[in-house]
Amino acid sequence: MDRRWEVALALIQAREIARRVGRPQPVVVRDKVVVPRERRSTRAKKRSGISVRRRLELLDVEGAGELRELYVSADSSSFSIHARVDGVEILDASFDELEDLSPHLDFLQAFEDDGTYVARLQGLRWRDGFKAILWASSPLTVEELYAVWDELG
Repeated sequence: MDRRWEVALALIQAREIARRVGRPQPVVVRDKVVVPRERRSTRAKKRSGISVRRRLELLDVEGAGELRELYVSADSSSFSIHARVDGVEILDASFDELEDLSPHLDFLQAFEDDGTYVARLQGLRWRDGFKAILWASSPLTVEELYAVWDELG
């Protein structure tokens, strides 16, 4: 096969893979397929001692991005976490359910440590947006809320 056809085929395949996973589109430079680097803007959110009676928005990000970590610790297990990626619900579970799911999902950890209830999400990537909400079934205090994510552009 002619070298130009090989490059063209490789470019088409790389573009299709990039389109499917939401990554930058490859281009041809001097008969080589090159994938441009993503521009990243790192963002962080940190709050502590938050009284929650019913609902607390943990994180709401529009546009493409990647969650490095979302950490929540509370003084009670009477909460659930609802998370959506690109408008698709990926999680809607009570703390007890999160604890049960935790060993089976790479992006989730949930555990109790000496009366502190911890939920941690990590390694999620999205194209259009990410949203996470904590719902309290009875009043509680979020001792720590910490989030780090990259906005991609």
